[in-house]
Amino acid sequence: MKRRNVIGSAILAAAAALSLAIAPAAAAEPSITMAFVPQENPDKLLGDIEQITVYLTEQTGVPVKGFVTSDHAAAVEALRNGDADISFMGALPSIIAKHRISAEPILLEVYRGKPTYRGRVFVRRESGIETLADLEGKTIAFADPISESGYLFPLKTFVDAGLIEKGADPKGYFREVYFAGGYQQAIQAMASGLVDAAGASQYAICF
Repeated sequence: MKRRNVIGSAILAAAAALSLAIAPAAAAEPSITMAFVPQENPDKLLGDIEQITVYLTEQTGVPVKGFVTSDHAAAVEALRNGDADISFMGALPSIIAKHRISAEPILLEVYRGKPTYRGRVFVRRESGIETLADLEGKTIAFADPISESGYLFPLKTFVDAGLIEKGADPKGYFREVYFAGGYQQAIQAMASGLVDAAGASQYAICF
């Protein structure tokens, strides 16, 4: 089975390590295709992809191109189908990719000096919602069903508070549950009033 590479999240570093990781797959006309999950502002993400691919092309001497997948699961499928050689994804999708196709993590994102981050629940300041209990019967948008900081971690806050039973369908607590496709999409849905709350990474409003 061909091994694929998984990069923890978008960063502009370790070109040498990346070169070593892909060297065994080099062919007569080598190239690298990278898959990115749509978890941040689309315009910013496209700009980031441009910077990353140009930088890596210059550093490795190998043409590098990138594209945005529809969601986290699609990033795993891109690796499995051979549509991508490398993927930027979160922890849970990377575990799934390792299990399904023997993908190997080769880089880890360090953001603001830390290799870890938290999932949070966001509401509009003027919403009148002050506690998790206030969200019972309300609407919420999460990023993606296999996103740890965009679904599992925020959902766990309700479980830890005793509001939702572990393993229970959250639709029994909220009026509606949506998966917006990414951090920014979930935050924008909340900010625009389409939903009452958003579950996303603590850094979602910084992207």
